[in-house]
Amino acid sequence: MTLRWMSYSGAPALLVHRSALRGWHGILERDDARPGTADFADAEGGRWWIHDAFDFANPVTHYDQLCGSFGDEYVRVLRVGGHDALAISDGSDVFAWWAERMAIVANATRAPSAEAWDAAAWRTVGELVVDDTALVLMNSSVHGGQILDGDEASAHEAVTLDLGRWRVESAQLDSVMVLRFVPC
Repeated sequence: MTLRWMSYSGAPALLVHRSALRGWHGILERDDARPGTADFADAEGGRWWIHDAFDFANPVTHYDQLCGSFGDEYVRVLRVGGHDALAISDGSDVFAWWAERMAIVANATRAPSAEAWDAAAWRTVGELVVDDTALVLMNSSVHGGQILDGDEASAHEAVTLDLGRWRVESAQLDSVMVLRFVPC
């Protein structure tokens, strides 16, 4: 089994329904009147510009809002484009989807051992409603439209979960943070 590790450079990871990707704008701010070449032009003709003067207390972008919303918790369920999404902000730099275990692995270069998985002390950290089986694990700083338009091919991974409610459980396995998805 090989996991595809994606570096997010400390940005929170976001698990979002594929159909809701255009509803997530990351660190980009729309300004159709601004002159010059936009950092991203979406399929509908919107012109988006990087806004990296981060202000989590007075958010301008979705990324600002997300980062400012984390308190002591490191996993949040939020709404994106009318669907549940899951955000993970524990300071991890790399993430991978482990399809065989229905889990997200953070800050590792290999999957945890089977022994660690079996011995893990799992705790519930949230619940996710999946109403569209196609999801995407992505860097929260990226505009979802960039993924749909093919601009950020390396920044995401396709995830498939069955329709319904999923309990999200967390554990440290071999010093690696893992979130698993368990049907409710």
